[in-house]
Amino acid sequence: MIKVRKKKDLLNVKLEGECLIDTVEEAYNKLKNSMSNPEITQIALDTKGLESIDTSYLQLIISLVKSVKEQGMKLNIKAESEILNEILELYGINRLFN
Repeated sequence: MIKVRKKKDLLNVKLEGECLIDTVEEAYNKLKNSMSNPEITQIALDTKGLESIDTSYLQLIISLVKSVKEQGMKLNIKAESEILNEILELYGINRLFN
């Protein structure tokens, strides 16, 4: 599940519980709508409560990181989950977060 909250120029994105394909379209739409706000200059990604994640959400996170970099925004990883770190390591893409 994804929760998105705007606070001034900061967009807080929280992934928690099960992040699976059946909810990724809703998550994508929430992110897309929130990031289109010109006031947003930074994104805080919190994955601490993440229990499971599938490839569709991994693609969403990669797309988010890419968009943040392309738009010159700042990305802050507030709390990383062990499961996300394991998957990033498995796919060899943990460098995307650096």
